[in-house]
Amino acid sequence: MTTGVRARRAVHDDAACADEPDSDECYAANCPKVAQCFGGYGLGRPVAIPGAGGGSQGVPPGSLWNLEVVGASLPETAPDGSAWDVEWFGWGPPDAKVVVQLGDLTAYTSEQGDNLTPSWEEQVITQLTPADLQQGASFTVWDMDVSDHDLIGTCQWTPTEADYLLPYVALSCDPADLWLYVRLVPQP
Repeated sequence: MTTGVRARRAVHDDAACADEPDSDECYAANCPKVAQCFGGYGLGRPVAIPGAGGGSQGVPPGSLWNLEVVGASLPETAPDGSAWDVEWFGWGPPDAKVVVQLGDLTAYTSEQGDNLTPSWEEQVITQLTPADLQQGASFTVWDMDVSDHDLIGTCQWTPTEADYLLPYVALSCDPADLWLYVRLVPQP
């Protein structure tokens, strides 16, 4: 299933971007705790802004970018309706990890235990050219368990020119209640 980008920018929130109270929008660059800008972290989903992203004169072909997995908003239950994990005192949320594939490259985030809104902020693949990124990235989100791992869901993404300008991209995945937040970080 091909997934799309639904939400693109988080609207400024005084609590999320306290260091920039005069800013019209909360950007990753001015947010004191980046995860607070990306929705699904106790602040709700990001709000789509019509025309967000502005214009671009094109992404320079020789530019280098790092692919960062920022965070996710995970389904509350497994596909069969059961809880993700059995805990000592009942049921618990998943222990999420993301596998990223881009061409021949495979990378992994760390495991975020017992969390429906994990925050990684990890640059998983570095020194990518725009041509590398046009191969498209696939993201597989897993619930890591002791004996076996449960598939949470998958996302596909090929960046558009506008995605290079955005502070993050919110990917709607399969299943529909899984959201993954990624961004492209330019190398100096």
